[in-house]
Formats: sequence, C-alpha cells, structure tokens
Amino acid sequence: MKAVENKEMRGSFDSWQNDVISIMRETYVKYITGSYVSKEGKILCEVKSKLILNGKTFNEGDYVMVGLNKALALRLAGYVKPCEVNS
Repeated sequence: MKAVENKEMRGSFDSWQNDVISIMRETYVKYITGSYVSKEGKILCEVKSKLILNGKTFNEGDYVMVGLNKALALRLAGYVKPCEVNS
C-alpha cells in the first residue's frame, strides 16, 4: 500500500513492491516482539506448498524451523507461513 497525500494507491504498477515491503515489515516486527514461535533464532513455520529444504522434502501442512532470513524469503515466495503465539 502506498500513501500519497493521505490517499491509498492500490493496483499501481509497483504495488507488488509495496506488498513485499509490508510483508517484510510485518515479519520483522512480529519476530522482534515475540509474536512468532521461535527458539535459538529460528522460527517455526507451517509449510503451505511442497518444499525441498536441505535435501529434505516437506509437504503442505508440515512444520519446519528456519532462520529469520530464510523464513522471510520462503514466506515471500509463498512456501511457508510463520506460526504465531496465541495470546
């Protein structure tokens, strides 16, 4: 979403860039605030699309622990969704 003069622009030629930045911001904020299930710098993620990682195959519905950067890249590609702590 792009804000220009207090108006939101959607569907512009660069809207995908805004979506990427929004996902990056959300991921980092939730990681820093402890909203994700994490341990030793790795985030628990649910696999959303078949994925081969480090020679192992993960199917939809499986769970995998990956580092923050890899979780972000895989989320942007649509392969995983980080698991959040329910409060």
